[in-house]
Amino acid sequence: MGRLGKVLKALQALFYITVAAGIAFFLVDLYLSQSGWSVSIAAPPRVQPLGTSLEITIPLTVYNPSSSKVVAKLVWYTVNMGSEPIGQGLIPYLVLEPGDNRVDLTLRVDIIHLPCAAVEALSKSKEIELNVQGYAVFTIMLFGRFGYRDVTIPFNTTVYKIAVSLDPATRGALKVAALLCSAGAGHLPIPLP
Repeated sequence: MGRLGKVLKALQALFYITVAAGIAFFLVDLYLSQSGWSVSIAAPPRVQPLGTSLEITIPLTVYNPSSSKVVAKLVWYTVNMGSEPIGQGLIPYLVLEPGDNRVDLTLRVDIIHLPCAAVEALSKSKEIELNVQGYAVFTIMLFGRFGYRDVTIPFNTTVYKIAVSLDPATRGALKVAALLCSAGAGHLPIPLP
């Protein structure tokens, strides 16, 4: 077995060490990609009046702790005003690079579908509280190429005391809705035109 045998054994050992190091690196990256995620508010949410509707945009910062980009197959979220749900949304495909990523969640709600507590708070120019909760579904990739398994990561972020500025027409529609709420014992008894 001479010299060639020793070289082959050294190459074989090098191959095994390389494979073991690759697997170890993959396991560390897999662990990091499943832990250390965070979601936080990037800036104050914006409430834009659109006739008798409101468009609420909530800018978030999503931190991706892994060393490679991650693709979310699905992001589903619910927005609550106080303790009342006001709507939900869906992002069907989202790419998150390593580190901080800006993601805007947008929700459009008709005033008539808002809970009375939200209508009254908005009509009186009170500050409001928003809560965003939901989950994102990611596929963990083996060596960046092959889908290994799906991971669901829940998130829950609360924003306190958001000052909302509305145009006079929207504020007037909210005041009418608030009057209808008070007459309807907690919910709008009839839809607004």
